[in-house]
Amino acid sequence: VGFSGNLQITLPGNGLCTSRQFRMTAESFRIKPIVRSAMNVVVADIGGTGSRLALMQDGQASQVREYSNAGYPNFDAILQDFLKYLPQQPQQLAVAVAGPVLDGQVHMTNMGWDLDSASIAAAFDFKQVELVNDFFALAWSTVHLQAADLHPVGGGVARAQANRVILGPGTG
Repeated sequence: VGFSGNLQITLPGNGLCTSRQFRMTAESFRIKPIVRSAMNVVVADIGGTGSRLALMQDGQASQVREYSNAGYPNFDAILQDFLKYLPQQPQQLAVAVAGPVLDGQVHMTNMGWDLDSASIAAAFDFKQVELVNDFFALAWSTVHLQAADLHPVGGGVARAQANRVILGPGTG
């Protein structure tokens, strides 16, 4: 899933790749059919200092809202605030989160927040909730970039099947 503007979501992975994280990464690819097949999906990017949420409808982002995490006790409070602005309850939620996601759960080390996909689904009546690491989301999104989106670094010739890298400082 990709957004223009300040919200960018796709699918995540942690930088470090233990065998446990690798299994999580493979499972995270389930989000692609969810977002492509659903008409209304809430998407969220939860960082160490801020969160961005939007409603995806037919491939277009709307209702984009940004939140300062310090003003909320947990992600549920942000989600509750966001949902009150929507005309109807979406059935699915896709979340890119700063932290390692294992078995649908993540502990955000920068915030101390714990997220659990099953708990969020039950609390907000979503049929499906997918949590994925934010860097995995960005890396996975690179396959959707067009030539005009790319900027060479250090020379060379672009190759479609070449390695790709995502760099970022994190926390804001």
